[in-house]
Amino acid sequence: MRHRYWNRAIEQASRVDLLAVQWERLEVILEYAYIHNPMYRDRWDAAGVRPGAIRSIEQFRHEIPFVTKQDFMLDQETRPPFGRRASMDPERWGQIYLTSGTSGQGQEVHVASDTDLESSARALAYQLWWAGVSPGDRIVVTLPVGLPSGGLSVRRACESYGLVSLMLGQYDSATKIEVMRKFSPQALVCTPSYLTRLHAVGLEEGLDPGRDLVGLKVILLCGEPYDLKWACMAEEYWGARLSEWYGCSQAGEGHMIACELGVHQHQGRQRGVLHNLEHRVLAEVIDPESGEHVAPGEKGEVVITNLHRSLLMVRFRTNDCARYLGETPCECGRPLSGIESGTVTRYDDMIKIRGLNVWPESVDKVLFSRGGVADYRARVFVDDSGRESVTLEVEFASHDEVDEALLLGGIENEIKHAVGIHMHVVSVVPGTIPKAAFKARRWHDERRSLRSDGVVLQGTT
Repeated sequence: MRHRYWNRAIEQASRVDLLAVQWERLEVILEYAYIHNPMYRDRWDAAGVRPGAIRSIEQFRHEIPFVTKQDFMLDQETRPPFGRRASMDPERWGQIYLTSGTSGQGQEVHVASDTDLESSARALAYQLWWAGVSPGDRIVVTLPVGLPSGGLSVRRACESYGLVSLMLGQYDSATKIEVMRKFSPQALVCTPSYLTRLHAVGLEEGLDPGRDLVGLKVILLCGEPYDLKWACMAEEYWGARLSEWYGCSQAGEGHMIACELGVHQHQGRQRGVLHNLEHRVLAEVIDPESGEHVAPGEKGEVVITNLHRSLLMVRFRTNDCARYLGETPCECGRPLSGIESGTVTRYDDMIKIRGLNVWPESVDKVLFSRGGVADYRARVFVDDSGRESVTLEVEFASHDEVDEALLLGGIENEIKHAVGIHMHVVSVVPGTIPKAAFKARRWHDERRSLRSDGVVLQGTT
């Protein structure tokens, strides 16, 4: 029996038909935005673009200018708190939500109508159905419910889908384990870093998923990259398959979703595909320098255009880096474009150290693929000799009888091989590192600014 939100025609449509649906909706959006949204109208006028002259998606990609978070923040400063882009009649507003603010550039304000919220709930229906979750199943959601959109949208989607929701974002990890043991859910929603935390706490609490969570079928991941070996280890421990979705506050939903084949294929030798719901979001993956769409297999910045929401979002640069896989890249056969699972990162997460680009997920891969690492914290600083240095504090789930110096030395060697620079690794006692209930922010850059002549100045930037 299909769910009432299911649109099977999208899965079976040809690429020609999907592109026709996208263009039909995009043409309406461009005309509406130019007439009713002063922020977009002014930007397009400044660029000499008239939406009525746009005749194809290809022309749209080359002529309609991008919009960024900085543009939204400036718009909000011009007319606080919502900005000029919130052109929807306030009588239609159903919810106000904010972006997380983790980029350090401020929080965007977004509004959604009740129709928007109901529509967004339909996107998660694909995620749940492909993952094997059925109406009536119990689902534990560890995402916080507040002004950010993540927890709010998932709660609404679970209710609309007909799930029995256990919203546990406000509880500590031990309580979450206790509730899961008591009610034996069929599904769990969390970030990869928090799943690692639940694993460590589960060991402390004597949790045996094979005995205590016999009903658990699937774990739905979002928000962070993860290592493929880690994913296989997590599935083995929890006795459940991993699924994943990608989305952002600006999209208002998860619109790139793993199919029933999961986040990896061929016994963990190949990553899975996150399929874009083409009738809901027009997604591009561009070279951040040239602005041109990348080829299949290449990495680039995700750009989204909503095709169904009242709050317009036209060619928004997400600052998310993803590997584009092209159209119909998956063995499931769906005619949807996609990106690689488990590898979406933020361009602003990259840290330049001693002239090298260091991506935190490269260090994550070394640490979390070993097993036994509960968490870590990284400090980037300039030492007394003026040299850029990195110290990693590693918290182990347990201390077996091993030579700690040999263990830490081995980790240091692996990290240097992976990223190209030496990082000093030290072990800290359990409980030292603050635990994140959502996305982990493990890296702290304390480097002091330098004068143009190279002399170190006091004070942090």
